[in-house]
Amino acid sequence: MHRFPRPIMATLALGVAALASSAHAQGLQKLFGNLAREAAHVADDVPIRSVDDLIKDTSRSRVIRNEIEAESRLLSEVPQSARRSEAVMTLLRKTITLDPVIVKQVGKLEPSAQEAALVISRGGQQMADVIPDLATRSRVVRAGGTELLVMIGSQEQKTARSVARDAARLQAAIEAGFVVSTTKRVVTLADYSRVIDRYGEASVKFWNTYVSPHWGKWLTTGALAAYLYDPEGFQDAVGNLTEEGFRRLTALAGDVTASAIRGVGVGAGQGAHAIWAAFVDTFFGGPNSFYSIIGILLISSAFMLRFRRVRHWAGGPFRWLDEEPNKSHPGNKSP
Repeated sequence: MHRFPRPIMATLALGVAALASSAHAQGLQKLFGNLAREAAHVADDVPIRSVDDLIKDTSRSRVIRNEIEAESRLLSEVPQSARRSEAVMTLLRKTITLDPVIVKQVGKLEPSAQEAALVISRGGQQMADVIPDLATRSRVVRAGGTELLVMIGSQEQKTARSVARDAARLQAAIEAGFVVSTTKRVVTLADYSRVIDRYGEASVKFWNTYVSPHWGKWLTTGALAAYLYDPEGFQDAVGNLTEEGFRRLTALAGDVTASAIRGVGVGAGQGAHAIWAAFVDTFFGGPNSFYSIIGILLISSAFMLRFRRVRHWAGGPFRWLDEEPNKSHPGNKSP
């Protein structure tokens, strides 16, 4: 029997492994594409940049990790080795009604790939709920790809819906040619997905606080493009506009616009404080503060007395007044 030299055998083994890995990646890509298309209710294929990157992005989601762990604790009857996988599949079935064939295929995947499938389905479902128009939704999903669905599906529900709406708004501006860039680089929806995916709640807060109220100014001055290229040049770790960000914003949009944008963020924090301070000064600092305190005490007491245990405890010392007098007592005998 003829034997090939060891270097040739090693090369052949590596080639077979590479082909198997490539086939596996292509199978995952096809499955994730089908899942994204069905979850988002679109007819066109949904582009996927990289299956490995997509799975890695999914693993960073704190929201998904917490939900899976919470669901795992409810599956005490399932063996520990299969509990996480079963938790993911349970959450997937709760999220969306899928073709049984797709569900069966997802059930055979590795846990990390199953989690990616769960996040894709969540993101697609949010897109379908937030953007009811099929043509608009198809354009947004096609432009953002599966990565956009993963980014949306990794958020809490309220944030996910807000991010999906902003993605549709940005894509409409891009298609209309309203997004100005001061460099040769063109803004894409992938830039927005990358920023939200990397900086999470900080960028969501920055966007809702500073960008949305002055949407037109951010678009037409090149400030939005500058922010999407370099978010750290504008925001701090919690999503506030930094001094460096203010200087860059001033250079792009002008002093008046930049001051108005910063004032929105400052006013949002100071507004709540001012309302509370006015409430305290009005009700507890004026000449009628005594009556305000008495009124609050009465309202609080009335609220607490709605509970049966409180009424039972409060009425204990006076319960004897409601009892029938003891006739055996000398002072209670009838004449």
